[in-house]
Amino acid sequence: KIDLRYSETIPFILFFMYQMMFAIITAPLMIGAFANRLTVSGWIKILIIWMILIYFPVAHWVWGGGFLSKLGFVDFAGGAVIHITSGFGCLGGIYVLGERKVKNEKGPFNLGLVAIGAALLLFGWYGFNAGSALKADGLAAHAFMTSAIASASALLSWMLLDIINDRKTTLVGASTGLVIGLVAITPGAGFVPIWSSFIIGALVSPICYYGVILIKKKLKIDDALDAFGCHGIGGIWGGIATG
Repeated sequence: KIDLRYSETIPFILFFMYQMMFAIITAPLMIGAFANRLTVSGWIKILIIWMILIYFPVAHWVWGGGFLSKLGFVDFAGGAVIHITSGFGCLGGIYVLGERKVKNEKGPFNLGLVAIGAALLLFGWYGFNAGSALKADGLAAHAFMTSAIASASALLSWMLLDIINDRKTTLVGASTGLVIGLVAITPGAGFVPIWSSFIIGALVSPICYYGVILIKKKLKIDDALDAFGCHGIGGIWGGIATG
């Protein structure tokens, strides 16, 4: 029997597809941990097991009336369900699979693709966060606005950190700031007041910036795409900031 309470404002099949969109977005966030560590077939096997054992239970705990929701835990669009789970999945993969077989320490080979990817992420994330209202109303508009402000605030904050530390800004740094701003605002996009989105975005950059340095240089964790440093740590900060 279909429980229609989850989709009172939209057709159930649309809600179903929307939830599958969340699920399929979460998985690629871990690729930074598995790149050059696994074959494609190995990645697919881990993906299936991880989705069943980790993603679906946590999604139920938070959004499906599970024990976390009963404790009062709130997550508007997936800060815990998506970003914290994928971040720790990435960290677990790094420890279990060991060193990468091939390393590329020269940075991104195509900055144009970085820019296009960041732009597509920003565009999609508006649907990701605002769409979690499940209707076109004031709540969706509020989530849209907080997401836009937090991402811009984090982008500028990261650029400032680059200037302080390296005396120049980079496209990769700005793109990273943009993404972690979205990560941080995701759990509270529809809950927090608009003014707080400035603060949430501005503070997530130094938290993740120095978190990545700690992970790579101090702890010697080989996180190729900084998935834990950005999504894991950014998601945790976003959850705390929502409270």
